[in-house]
Amino acid sequence: MCGLEGQLDIVFEASGAAATALELITHMSRSSIYVMTGIPRDEIMMQLDGAQILRQIVRYNQVIVGSVNSNHSHFEMALDDIGKIDSRFHGMLSRMITHRYPLEDYEKAFASRGTEHLKTVIEVEPWD
Repeated sequence: MCGLEGQLDIVFEASGAAATALELITHMSRSSIYVMTGIPRDEIMMQLDGAQILRQIVRYNQVIVGSVNSNHSHFEMALDDIGKIDSRFHGMLSRMITHRYPLEDYEKAFASRGTEHLKTVIEVEPWD
């Protein structure tokens, strides 16, 4: 559906596109985290192997969380905390990011994922 190949360590789904949100679950890697904040408004009919998805979540230690009670300031606080952790531990988090791509190169980012990439970040320009 979404045409994605490969596995994702962190998914932050905010679009509310139900079919894509469900498909992304099948792309979660081991010990991955999926945060859903988008609320689907459409009704969709899909065939899914629910038992397989549940086995995947348990066997691969995956976490799926839904949240609608956060506001902009909560996300700012989380980003601030990440900066504090990085500073306290001498750039530990920054060093984990080995490759960065602009949003328009997202296909290249996913295609280049391999053993030499510890963490890849797709950078999104801030909105004013």
